[in-house]
Amino acid sequence: MRKAKLARIILNERTPEQTIFLRDEDTGKLIPIVIGIFEANAIQMGLYKIPTERPMTHDLVSDMLHALGAKLTRVDITRLENGTFYADLHLATEDGLKKVDARPSDAIAFATRFGLPLYVSEEVFEASAIDDRHSDDELDDDLEGLI
Repeated sequence: MRKAKLARIILNERTPEQTIFLRDEDTGKLIPIVIGIFEANAIQMGLYKIPTERPMTHDLVSDMLHALGAKLTRVDITRLENGTFYADLHLATEDGLKKVDARPSDAIAFATRFGLPLYVSEEVFEASAIDDRHSDDELDDDLEGLI
């Protein structure tokens, strides 16, 4: 597994598809993942710790995990099949470690709320990583406040 971090969220109001980019910490290459507008919003809300009057879905699940004594310990982007990414949430429970299948957008939304790093499998990295074509100055502007 390769350690990655959320590098960018690209929002486009003209389409329901949004793009997030994970950055591999070793190579600097980007892994683009297309998600929905609501999922992008959930990630941003967790990233910026935007308060809401009532709990949103990811906050509710986070509260439920806490109430049940479970702890989210790790988020992995595990595979890419037919253009669809898959992820696993790793939970520490009284009964031991549990792994739960998740959409990457949900997994990343949880990682932002729990302050967890992201991990990407070698298979996913090899199949989807792209070179970053921006200069360091452009990246500083794009990434400000996201990391």
